[in-house]
Amino acid sequence: AGVCPLPAAVAMLTATPARVFGLADRGVIAPGMRADLCLAALDAAGPEVTLVLSAGARRVGQPQVPAT
Repeated sequence: AGVCPLPAAVAMLTATPARVFGLADRGVIAPGMRADLCLAALDAAGPEVTLVLSAGARRVGQPQVPAT
């Protein structure tokens, strides 16, 4: 089996489940959409999560900020 291209893998983890579960305001980064964001550095050693934003609060590698 081949390797899944990164854009297809991201869609399988974001837009596809949002569509399947009927979450019309989730799944993509766009104006008016709700999102929890995870920033990861992809390298040969494996992905490393560098920042997670959930409801506007920084969760990883940043001081805690109250959720809005």
